[in-house]
Amino acid sequence: MDRRNHHHQMMKHTVNISKPYPAILHITVACWATVMFILSPSCSNKDENLAKSISKEDTIATMETLGVTTYISDSGLIRYKIVAEKWDVFDKKNPPYWAFERGIYLEKFDTLFHIDANIKADTAYYFNRKKLWELRSNVHLQNLQGDKFDTQLLFWDEEKQKIYSNKYIRIERADQSEISGQYGFESNQQLTEYTIYNNSGIFTVSNAANDSTQTSESAAETNVENAPDSLNTRPSSMARPSIRKNYDDKLRPLVDTIRTNPSQQPKRE
Repeated sequence: MDRRNHHHQMMKHTVNISKPYPAILHITVACWATVMFILSPSCSNKDENLAKSISKEDTIATMETLGVTTYISDSGLIRYKIVAEKWDVFDKKNPPYWAFERGIYLEKFDTLFHIDANIKADTAYYFNRKKLWELRSNVHLQNLQGDKFDTQLLFWDEEKQKIYSNKYIRIERADQSEISGQYGFESNQQLTEYTIYNNSGIFTVSNAANDSTQTSESAAETNVENAPDSLNTRPSSMARPSIRKNYDDKLRPLVDTIRTNPSQQPKRE
């Protein structure tokens, strides 16, 4: 009888000892589940941060050059010379482009390597796939004849071989006469044939006498404030009227500000 009671007590004691193990197992599983739950969002955030960092890298310039003086060629011919304080290339952008955000001076060459135009601007972007220049702020151009063009926004499309703007344009010709267009202009790449939109100014037209013995000329002034919407300067067999320099005091400060000093332009190497 005592043996039975003792054996029963031993079995009962053994059962009581074995009960804590399932509880420990449950605690261990619960701990691992908690750890995985905590780590999962951390990994997810890491992936998101990595994706963001890759995205930001795409906005960083793939090339940055300071103090640039370079020649750009196309089809084996040198097309133009660029002088800039800073040149950034964004190849990973869509569309890719070059940026000249600290100013640019550009000389355009003809097929004989003669300078047929030069351009200066505070900011410029070149979209190389489209072969399109966008120049902003204090844009100044000068052609081979010495005519000067001043505007705040200009586009140069190399594919279509034209230069154009939809902003106010002021043209000072080599003979010191002037004309302006309120809604911009469109020109060939040499800036020799152009159309000015909504032009205004004061023209001085000289009429030569038909008699070969006449030694004097008569002049007539014509106010063209209400001129046609566009003025085409394409050369023709007829004499082109000259334009007398005449602008008011409000425009003069702007002219003085954006006038280019030839002595400050880089010399051709």
